[in-house]
Amino acid sequence: MSRKPRPWERISIRTKEEVEPALASIGLTVPSRKKGTRKQWQKEDWCLRRYILTLASGNLLDYPIEIMASESPDYLLMFPNRLPTEASIQGIEVTEATTNAYQKWLNDVDNDVIIPLPNGLLPDCPEKHNVGSYINKLWVEAVNKAAIRKFSKLASGEFDRVSACDILIYDNMASRPLGDWGWSEVLRMLKGLDVQENKNSCRCGSVNVISGDLLLCDIFGDIRMMRLMGVD
Repeated sequence: MSRKPRPWERISIRTKEEVEPALASIGLTVPSRKKGTRKQWQKEDWCLRRYILTLASGNLLDYPIEIMASESPDYLLMFPNRLPTEASIQGIEVTEATTNAYQKWLNDVDNDVIIPLPNGLLPDCPEKHNVGSYINKLWVEAVNKAAIRKFSKLASGEFDRVSACDILIYDNMASRPLGDWGWSEVLRMLKGLDVQENKNSCRCGSVNVISGDLLLCDIFGDIRMMRLMGVD
C-alpha cells in the first residue's frame, strides 16, 4: 500500500472505454510552487494520467489492468490475464529531465510555464554552433542523464517485485526541440547513444519522455512519437 498521501490507491480498468473515466479525478493539475503545497506524487500523477491515456489511444495497453500507487516503483501495473512469464506485474518510475539553473529560476515565478528567461540561464552556445542543434544536444544530454540515474536505482534491488519497470521522464527543460527538423535530429542523437548495457543490467522495460504535447515511447529502442492525450 502506498504511504504517499494520494486521494487514491488503486484503479481497475477492464476495457479501453473505461480508461478515461477511471482517470477522471487523477492528475488533473499540479499546484503552483509558490503556494508551497506541491507534493511529489502530484507531479507523478500528472504524468501517469497523460501517459496511460496516450498509450490507450494508441491501443498499446492490455486489458484488464489494475494500476496501484506505490513506492519503488512509483506505480504498479498488474495484468491478471497474463501468465507470470508475460510480465504480469510491471512498474512505472517517474522522473524529470531538467537543469539546476532552470529549477532555481522556476522557484521565483508563480507557475511552471516557459516565459522569457534571464540572460545567462542557459549555457552560452559555442561560437559558430547552430543554436537549434545545441539546444537539441542539451535536451538529449538531460534526458539521458535522467535515464541513467534511474538505471542505477532499478539495479539496486528495490524493484525485485516487478518483472520490468518502465521509466517515464518529464521534460522540464527551459528549451526543447522545435519542429520536424529538431525532433529528427534528436531521434538521430538518441539512436547514437550507447545505453543498452546499462539498460539491460537492470529491470528496465522502456524509457519514455513527456515533452510538451508529445510522448516519445521507447527512446532507446523502437522510438515512437505520439500526440500526448489529456493535455489541458
